[in-house]
Amino acid sequence: MLLPYHLHRLQLGLTVAVVAGCGGGDLTVPPSTGTLEITIATSGAEQDADGYSVQIDAGTARAIGAAATLTTSDVTPGNHTVRLGEVAANCTVGGDNPRTTIVTAGQTAAVSFAVMCSATSSIKVTTVTTGSLLDPDGYTVSVDGGAPQPIGINAELAMPGLAAGDHSVALAGLGTNCTASDGNPRTVTVPAGVEAPLRFTVSCPWTAFLWQDMRGDAGSSEYALVDVWGTSATDVYAVGLLNSEDTTESAVFHYDGHAWSKHTEENVGVKGVWASAPNDVFRVGARWFPEGGYDEAIFHFDGSTWSPMTGIGLGRGGASPIWVFYQSVWGTSATDVFAVGSYRQDGTDYALIAHYDGVRWSKLTLPKEKDRILLGISGTSSKDVYAVGYHFLADGITNGGFIVHFDGSQWTEVLTESEPGVVFDVWSISPSDVYAVGYHEILHYDGHSWSRTPTTETLQGVWAASSTDVYAVGGIVNWVMLHYDGQTWTKISGGGSQVWGSSSTNVFVVGGGGTLLHGAR
Repeated sequence: MLLPYHLHRLQLGLTVAVVAGCGGGDLTVPPSTGTLEITIATSGAEQDADGYSVQIDAGTARAIGAAATLTTSDVTPGNHTVRLGEVAANCTVGGDNPRTTIVTAGQTAAVSFAVMCSATSSIKVTTVTTGSLLDPDGYTVSVDGGAPQPIGINAELAMPGLAAGDHSVALAGLGTNCTASDGNPRTVTVPAGVEAPLRFTVSCPWTAFLWQDMRGDAGSSEYALVDVWGTSATDVYAVGLLNSEDTTESAVFHYDGHAWSKHTEENVGVKGVWASAPNDVFRVGARWFPEGGYDEAIFHFDGSTWSPMTGIGLGRGGASPIWVFYQSVWGTSATDVFAVGSYRQDGTDYALIAHYDGVRWSKLTLPKEKDRILLGISGTSSKDVYAVGYHFLADGITNGGFIVHFDGSQWTEVLTESEPGVVFDVWSISPSDVYAVGYHEILHYDGHSWSRTPTTETLQGVWAASSTDVYAVGGIVNWVMLHYDGQTWTKISGGGSQVWGSSSTNVFVVGGGGTLLHGAR
């Protein structure tokens, strides 16, 4: 039946009111996610101080403490995996890990992990090294193939955080002449919570070189080689003079590890060479004047070209000459180089030390210069330099050795011999370990005083890899070579007038007749 229009409107309003009265604003939507509560309990000794990590399913791992609770809301209902990670090696997680839990919408699912930690074990490694050719850079030690850790040649190192049981300990980095007794690697059984001792006894005896005569390879037989220096075993310079009365020619031989090359110059005598880098090499000597006499000669190599340097400007020829002779060169860097020798004026010799500061060469002041000649120089720093040579004795004919020292500000004469002799060369291992050699003597400075070891040899060159690996060379009629192992000087085969090494395993010796020896282990 059709109702009048106004009655139809009334019925519609009543319908809306009835619907609104059946709940209205109190209508509740059921929850769609749940909550996950993760609890950690740790017990035992040496608990993990930085805690663990928790990962839900494949999500991002989150940090959690060793005794803590982590609550995560808005977790989708259903099955989820929870993994406890970053657990220390001495700790064990009880039960499954990861483990599965069910999250219900509107409810909290609890997951707990119980972690038990036990006292860790450790190994104390001790190294005891004996011998005369000790490894200068020490060793490394590793446990079960892990990362190696450095250890000295006579030292102790604790290796903590190890699980109880058997562990393999390896000592590496030993010199080629060194061996570890009682096996290497060694297996150590470590009880829980105990520091187990492990001692490696290493023997490093001095072993003779296999010497190679390289004069044929270098083509040096016609030259008297007087000095040798390098920056490595594959960057070595040997310098000398041509054995000829008709030609005043000097030569520089260079070894690159495979072959020798030669550079020559006329009217120049070379006596010393020193290098701080492959592109920074100095050589010194004397240049002949056409009218007679000698002038200073200093050359620098930049990696491609030898170039003459302007010296101190002392030498000159003519009717009133000053003749300059450089004998040796040494430095600490490209801007701190010393050259030693002498100059002669009006028939009198004067000791000479020139210094290069990276810009110019200048003459340094010595406590005594007259009737003195310097032959060798070495040091450990710009404030610890020794120069050696000889001075004329009272009769003006014979001479005795002398040594001067530079402390960074002035030179001081520290040894003056009153008996006939010459100190030809010096080598500084450290400020308290310096060797000098000369006529029938070996001198040693221990940081307090100089001592003298007499010898029947005339020694002209000295070099040391360490205080237990020192070489001295020289000779008058026949070449000789001595080796010091920290206790005794022993004569070994070979010899020359000068010696230098890149390490204890690579040594070069030069001398007259083109002598060019390479010793290697």
